Amino acid sequence: MGASKVRPWRLVTIWLCLMWPAAAVQAVGGIRPPVRPVLAVESPYPLDQTVANLRLAIDAANFRLVRELPWHGGLMQVDRRGTRAKVLYFCNFSMVNDAIAVDRRFSQFLPCRMTVSERHGKVIIKAVDPLYISQLLGNARLGPACYRARNMYLRLMDEATL
Repeated sequence: MGASKVRPWRLVTIWLCLMWPAAAVQAVGGIRPPVRPVLAVESPYPLDQTVANLRLAIDAANFRLVRELPWHGGLMQVDRRGTRAKVLYFCNFSMVNDAIAVDRRFSQFLPCRMTVSERHGKVIIKAVDPLYISQLLGNARLGPACYRARNMYLRLMDEATL
């Protein structure tokens, strides 16, 4: 048996997938990736006050707070001295239902979560951009639901930092 020929365009696609994930998403789904996959807003308040404000904003926006956990790091061993953080998990079941009706893979990113962290006196609220998730999944039909979720995230962050 002879060796099969590899088409050049397949090599380029594989290389793009390995080297530039955003370019791979664009090549596969034809969707332009956003500038950043993470939404981040700096808070003028201390960590505990920012978490309390975010809880109130979540409740006022008709989301249900599922749980709140302290964050103690992750898979990588890095210097975390001077860092405190909490992760808030929340959900709006009607928004989730709309997204899952379009693409069941969206459920991998549930419940919604925001991380409030403090390092050296600087408090930041972070969340994964829902538009980035729709583009990672390569499903343009998720766009409107994820756009609404992204705007809601930004409103929650804004309300918690006013």
